[in-house]
Amino acid sequence: MTVSIALCTYNGEKFLQDQLESYTHQTKLPDELIICDDQSTDNTVKIIESFQDSAPFNVRLYVNPSRLGSTKNFEHAISQCTGDIIFLSDQDDWWYQQKIRTVVERLGEKDNRACGGVFSDAEIVDENMIYQNRNLWESIGFNRKKRRNFARGETIPLLFKRDVVTGATMAFDANFKKLILPIPENWVHDAWISLMLAYASNLCMIEQPLIKYRQHRFQQIGARKPTFSHRAEAIRTGLHNKNDYYLQEAGILKQAYERILKFQAELKDPCSIKVLRDNIDHLENRASIRNGDASRIIIPMKELVSGRYHKYSLGWNSFFKDLVIGH
Repeated sequence: MTVSIALCTYNGEKFLQDQLESYTHQTKLPDELIICDDQSTDNTVKIIESFQDSAPFNVRLYVNPSRLGSTKNFEHAISQCTGDIIFLSDQDDWWYQQKIRTVVERLGEKDNRACGGVFSDAEIVDENMIYQNRNLWESIGFNRKKRRNFARGETIPLLFKRDVVTGATMAFDANFKKLILPIPENWVHDAWISLMLAYASNLCMIEQPLIKYRQHRFQQIGARKPTFSHRAEAIRTGLHNKNDYYLQEAGILKQAYERILKFQAELKDPCSIKVLRDNIDHLENRASIRNGDASRIIIPMKELVSGRYHKYSLGWNSFFKDLVIGH
């Protein structure tokens, strides 16, 4: 199986060289590296062009004529990949030597029940590559219980509630490109890709950390350990969610629903699309709650009895928020 790496860059001169060198140290080298630069204003492109001259594999660089943003930049990079397996990569991490070989072997296993994509754990490091005594899954709350549920097939409900798949650790079968692309602009690329893969195939975990996931002040999305102030801010935000917030969330999920409907015949379990529709209905019902009329009581009770608060929201916390605080 041939391997493509889809790397997106933007003003990455500080850490990019480490990431590029880690590709060259792989026990199984990639067949191609596709780099899409999103109008960097530093030395990122020069670093890439220098790397092209010495890389032991094909390197193709595309500089976007205008800024696309992270999601659309990854869409562009994925679209240019020609390999059988596509690895996603950030510009500021570092890959262990066995990463590509381990993932390719996992995707090629005969007993993996048609695994269409994999993701791994990662070691959290600081700007200087010093291990921070915690791994990625621990930091985002993907604990042993959730991993057991994920492995038992409770993948889609978990993906609705938490982004457990980090793009920098992900690789997938290129046969799913038609399902994945294009990626809606209001989705984060890894959340969209993982949900599409979960519906169409099996999304498999690799417990072993395969990258060093660098945390620094310049990055767009990190994995910082939650603090009390972060939790308090999340609670304050949740208490003031308005009806249009739930309608917006339902609209985002409708984009996934419409895409999956187009590929319904190719889904791993066509009946699983009902779960997505159920989640959308739950959000729309929450959006229809009005203070000062019977909906303030009837709708929360209906959603509680259906079990949807616990399946798709924050359980009792969401129920009491709608019942007591309302919108």
